[in-house]
Amino acid sequence: MHIYIIFAHPSQKSYSKLVLDSFIQGISEAGHSFEIGDLYNINKQDLGGEDIAVQIEMMLDDAGSFHSGWRPPVSMTDAINGIGIKELLQNIMDHEEHVKLSDVIIEKKKNRFEYKIKELLFSKVEKIVSEKLFNEEEVTEILQHSLNDGKFKIYKTIHDKFEDVNFEIRENN
Repeated sequence: MHIYIIFAHPSQKSYSKLVLDSFIQGISEAGHSFEIGDLYNINKQDLGGEDIAVQIEMMLDDAGSFHSGWRPPVSMTDAINGIGIKELLQNIMDHEEHVKLSDVIIEKKKNRFEYKIKELLFSKVEKIVSEKLFNEEEVTEILQHSLNDGKFKIYKTIHDKFEDVNFEIRENN
């Protein structure tokens, strides 16, 4: 599933950002791809948020051209009273359409699948190494030797252990 997320908070240290990061981690672990909406919404229309909107518009204008061909729109809303919601929804749909037409979703899915394939391969190799090459007792022994010597000779120890290893790859016909 591809999930469209709307997040626009001025502080990267906000609680909202923490929630976003946790959400992204969860959906990524579940194998979903996502897109963070590239738009700005000032939910302060009732509190004089026009100044903020103008500052963001100026910042975007100063940025010049955008490599994706998309210039993020700036919306003004008053969510409590339902003002500006239609315009915000239109901006969201416009961005979604841009993303679909520019094949961004396909590229993200491709990258996600590639990452997942590599993750699965490395997991299988790790399992083989831990089951066939090193058991917990051997790891503890290497750790104890390293600590007793006062030096960390783990790189040499691991290197030496792999000197006797021969991986054979058989093709299935």
